[in-house]
Amino acid sequence: VQPIQFMHDVHVGVERIPCAYCHSSANVSEEAGIPPVGTCMGCHRFVAGTTDAFRTEIQTLMGFAADSQPIPWNRVYSVPAFVQFPHKPHVRAGVTCAECHGDVAAMTQVSRVTPLTMGWCVNCHRDRQAPDDCATCHH
Repeated sequence: VQPIQFMHDVHVGVERIPCAYCHSSANVSEEAGIPPVGTCMGCHRFVAGTTDAFRTEIQTLMGFAADSQPIPWNRVYSVPAFVQFPHKPHVRAGVTCAECHGDVAAMTQVSRVTPLTMGWCVNCHRDRQAPDDCATCHH
């Protein structure tokens, strides 16, 4: 359950907004990042929604923006603290967002579709001939 029902299927699937537009730090940092409210308001200051349900969610968004408060999203993907997962080298290596996060363009609400277990990651690294020694992720 999220504080705002952000519909990835509409934003990514219908409107074709690239993942990196909202998750812009994925190309340059460890974290993909959650967009600041201002990123959402870049469009939603003009786009109010086509249904009452959309308008209600956008009004909630506008409330966070008016109060200069970040949206308190509940994390969907995480790895243990002893694992380093930098998005940047994965993006640079051509790993698509969908390979780890699934077909987000078809999801109304994002849900975890991959286990992100050590075995899952090691198999991916081996399939791509990427480094798979312990220090790659545990440092």
